[in-house]
Amino acid sequence: MRVCIALVFVLLSASYVSAAEPVAVQPSPPNSVVFADARTLLKEDNTRAVIMGVFDVEDLAPGTDIILRYTSHHPFPVQFLPYRKDPSVIQGEVQYALLPAGEKREVSLSLSSSPGWYPGQRGITLVGYALEEAVPEIHSLSTVSRNTFLDTLKAVFTHPIRSEVFRVISVNVLDGYQLLSIPLTAILACILLFVAMSMYFLKRIAWHHALLGASVALLLVYHVRFLADLLPTTILEARTWQTEKRYNEMGNVYAVASVLREENVTVVTICGDRVDILNYLLHPTRVSGMDTWDEATHAILVSSWKEVDGVITCEEKSRPGTIIKVFPDDTALISFQEQ
Repeated sequence: MRVCIALVFVLLSASYVSAAEPVAVQPSPPNSVVFADARTLLKEDNTRAVIMGVFDVEDLAPGTDIILRYTSHHPFPVQFLPYRKDPSVIQGEVQYALLPAGEKREVSLSLSSSPGWYPGQRGITLVGYALEEAVPEIHSLSTVSRNTFLDTLKAVFTHPIRSEVFRVISVNVLDGYQLLSIPLTAILACILLFVAMSMYFLKRIAWHHALLGASVALLLVYHVRFLADLLPTTILEARTWQTEKRYNEMGNVYAVASVLREENVTVVTICGDRVDILNYLLHPTRVSGMDTWDEATHAILVSSWKEVDGVITCEEKSRPGTIIKVFPDDTALISFQEQ
């Protein structure tokens, strides 16, 4: 019913043409991967920190595209998705784009390509990554409808084939597939009932046989769709582990643990979000968050950090230290000087 109402809505909607420069968007990898890529892209040396800003804009008019006017002296990595009052984020809805540097640039980003979008949807969430001393200036942010009917028709066919996001940090959670923000399982359940009723009334098949047959058929379709994502991901992750010793959004965490085992470590503090896995990898060494910053012998810097004249700064805390190693994803291993 919701899809039908949406189609009627878009048929009555007017199209809008903007002179904004279209920027290619793609499904976003997990936030930790994007943050690591942004640090690698933006940092020219270890004296500059990369920060992340989150903007929730609820009162935007419904639209298919975001129009963003900004000034940035560096490439501007952004993530965006349709606004949700629920604070939990469905990773599969998040889009990623790398905006070009420039003065008063005006770009358009496709919002309708996100499976969380539907005609009439209001508001967006925008996440930007920048150097702390060179934060881009956002002049205006709005939404427009270019061709709502065609964009909705395109979304109907492209949303269900959007790949599932597999996160090793939360191995028991899958976002599932969506179509115009509606879970694909709900749509398949409606199709199941329709097919079962058709088989019962038209083919005179027993009700329980019709329901069982339709259920098996739709489950098979769903599992084939899921395997189409699972198998390539498994092959890619296995190859990455064998060649680079990196595993999904965990990045170089195993290599970090390997180096630390060779150090004289008492307490390790982590500036970032990988405490749980490192507790396991470095057991029985004590590993915790920023609360042990002042007493730690070593630090793993996953979040925004910088080093100036032998002083390490991360999340507004500073302490003299030595960089042991900086990994390809810009994660740094630090040895603190005794205080």
